[in-house]
Amino acid sequence: MAEPTVTRSDLRHELCRRLGMEFFQRVGTSGTSTATGSTTTLVDTTRLKQADDVWNGSYLYLTSAGSVRLINDFANSSSTITWLPALGSASGSGTTYEIHSGFTADQIHDAINSAIEDGFPEFFEVTTDETTALTADTLEYSLPGTPYYVLSMWLESVNEKDKGTVSSHESTTTLTDSTKSWTTDAFANMQVAIYDGTGKGQNRTISGNSATALTVPTWTTNTDSTSKYVIKDITEEVADWHRVVAARFDQTFWPATTYLTSRYSAHAGHSLRVVYVAKPARLTTDSGTTVIPREYIIRKALAYLHASRIGDSRTDTARHRYLQQMYESMAEVYKLQNKFRLPKSTMWIEQETVVDTPAEYPF
Repeated sequence: MAEPTVTRSDLRHELCRRLGMEFFQRVGTSGTSTATGSTTTLVDTTRLKQADDVWNGSYLYLTSAGSVRLINDFANSSSTITWLPALGSASGSGTTYEIHSGFTADQIHDAINSAIEDGFPEFFEVTTDETTALTADTLEYSLPGTPYYVLSMWLESVNEKDKGTVSSHESTTTLTDSTKSWTTDAFANMQVAIYDGTGKGQNRTISGNSATALTVPTWTTNTDSTSKYVIKDITEEVADWHRVVAARFDQTFWPATTYLTSRYSAHAGHSLRVVYVAKPARLTTDSGTTVIPREYIIRKALAYLHASRIGDSRTDTARHRYLQQMYESMAEVYKLQNKFRLPKSTMWIEQETVVDTPAEYPF
C-alpha cells in the first residue's frame, strides 16, 4: 500500500498554526484579495478588519508568485496592507496571500526540507523508473535517478512489429527510415523506442505513419542516422514485465551501474523497469508532495525554526533553546517508532543465489 502524502502548503499552514501565528488563528489558512491593489499594496475587505498597524512588521507571502515582503503599514479603514520593496506588477483581485510573523515563508520552507532530508534513511521513497531501453550487445547500464538500494528490475515483454535504423532527421516530431514501405497508419497508437545511438532511451507513442516515416510527440533528443529503433504494440502484451533474475551492481548502496547477464542481450529496444529506494526529494512548490510522515516533518521543522533563534539577542533565547530540544526529542522518538519497513528484495546475483535484504542494511 502506498504511503500517504502531504503537500508543502499543508505543512506550512500546520507549522504556522503551531507557532501561534495570529493570521492563522484568525483566518485559518490563506486569504484572497477582494480588489485590485498596486505594486506595494493588497486589499482584502473580507478578512483584513483588524486595528490599524496590527500587521506592521509581519511578512506578507503571495502564494502564487512565491514573493515575500515586509509589511510596513496596515490601514483598517481601507483593509489595505502596504509593503516594501515594490513588486514587479500590481496585486490583482483574487490574489492569494498569507501573513507570517516571526518567520518568513522561505525560512519555513527551508526547515521543511531540512526535516525531509534528516528523515532519511528511516523514511524513504520507493521509485519506479522505466526510461532505460536495452541496447544491442550491451550488458552494462547506468541506473536511472539516484538509487540508494535497488529492490528489483523487470524486463518489458512486448510484441515487436518492426526494427530498424533511422536514415535521416527531418523534424523534432518524426522518425524516418527510407528502407521501409509501411502501410499508412499501421502503427498508430503503438510505441517506438530508441534503443541505441543518439536519443537512446526515449519512448514515444506513434500518432500515425507514412510509408517511411513515423509521427510522434516531440523528441527530447532528436534522432539521427546512428539511432536504432523498435516499434512495439503494447496493446498485445502477453505478460507485461518479466523479473530480471540475474544482475549485479557496482556497489550495494548508492549503485550507479548494473550489469546484466548475456541472456538479456537479445532484447534490444525493450524497456528496463528499475524499482529502488530513494532519498525523498526536497519540496520546491506548494503542490509538491512527500511521503515523509507529516508529524515527523512538523516536529523536526519546529526544532530547526527554534534553533535558528538561539543566540538572537532580540528573542527569548532560553525559550527557543528549550523548545528546540523538546521538538528535536519528539521528532527522534517519532522516527524510531514509525520508521518505514523496507519492501522485501529478491534480486538474484549472477550465480542465481537469492540476495535478501543485506545484513548491513540500516533499517
